[in-house]
Amino acid sequence: MMKAIFALTLTLYFISIRSLATSSIQIDNNGYSNILIALPRNLEKTEDRTRMINNLKNLLQQSSAKLMNATKGRAYFRNVTFIIPSKWNDPEYSMSDSQNSTSTFHSETEINSEVADIVVTDSPEDTSSYVLHHRGCGYHALRIYLSTGFLLSNHVLQNSSEFVRLWAEYRYGLFPEGGFQEDEKYPPTYQLPWKSTSSVTGCSSGKHCIYIPGSDDESCEEQFTSSLMDQNLPKASWFCEVEHYLGVRHFPEAPSKHNLLCREEGTWFTVL
Repeated sequence: MMKAIFALTLTLYFISIRSLATSSIQIDNNGYSNILIALPRNLEKTEDRTRMINNLKNLLQQSSAKLMNATKGRAYFRNVTFIIPSKWNDPEYSMSDSQNSTSTFHSETEINSEVADIVVTDSPEDTSSYVLHHRGCGYHALRIYLSTGFLLSNHVLQNSSEFVRLWAEYRYGLFPEGGFQEDEKYPPTYQLPWKSTSSVTGCSSGKHCIYIPGSDDESCEEQFTSSLMDQNLPKASWFCEVEHYLGVRHFPEAPSKHNLLCREEGTWFTVL
């Protein structure tokens, strides 16, 4: 399998301004490059800025490996550019080593975060992240929003599967496969007319465990393999397949958002 090489570029200013909703991401030899991440302007403390950058670097390293695994060697993160606000004039952000390079471009116009592929929001209290969709199934979305709280968390490295899930929504036009609490349209469990028991919304290979979304029972999750697009199972690492022997089996009858918006097809089929 190809070894995932990850390079990070920190950028203070960017020369050209891309048009809104136009991504310049490229993929070459399975590696994604030209990914722009806009950092929050109003992060005041230098230690928080340094922590965010370090957490992002580590998160992207782990996510790159998980993306390579989930796509069966077809994709990883080759190069990412951080858009650092001019307000962040700390000299320690200029760094270079054998794996990470720094480039600083100066321009009279500061880049607008709306042209970024990923935007880090300002709120340190909010830990929720999401994808802004503007098209349908199978089409790349507008951008990813990561919260400051998500990136300053002590558990940020545990969120690499969540980041890959967000990337899959953004790049491949996938949607969540897990259910949502108190949601009649996308419930956490469902029951088919010909069955006497309920099933968990999603797709998994488990037969001996019913995981209740929102619970703290991690031991339950360890007993089966679930879809990477199930937002309730952060340790999942595969996309759902049509056939069980290819990977995690897809259940087209599950009332998930992906099934509704993607004609009941498995997430791996949508990726391809």
